[in-house]
Amino acid sequence: MKTQHTSGQLGSGARDWAQFQESHFRPFYEAILDRVGIRGDTQLLYVGCGPGGAAVLAAARGARVASLDFSAAAVELAAERVPNGDFRVGDMESLPWTDGFFDVVTGFNSFQLPAIE
Repeated sequence: MKTQHTSGQLGSGARDWAQFQESHFRPFYEAILDRVGIRGDTQLLYVGCGPGGAAVLAAARGARVASLDFSAAAVELAAERVPNGDFRVGDMESLPWTDGFFDVVTGFNSFQLPAIE
């Protein structure tokens, strides 16, 4: 079963998340963007963008941002916040871009690893 189907309607609170929760994650987003060297010539794919918090920060650094999320409400808000971005509704198991198109791929809280015992 694909992520899009198992995650349901999690995007219904996209505006609330962006307004009340996103600021708590900003230092984390900034640290990762620093670590991977996001700058003006970076083509970035942000998998599971939600309402686009990290996309806003990457675009402010000059990156060309593309993103995908299963929630239409979240994608709509992210696209409002980063008008020059390429935001699409879809499932991370079936990316609509060609292989090798991006310099950097990020996913904040998008990729879950099984517990290792």
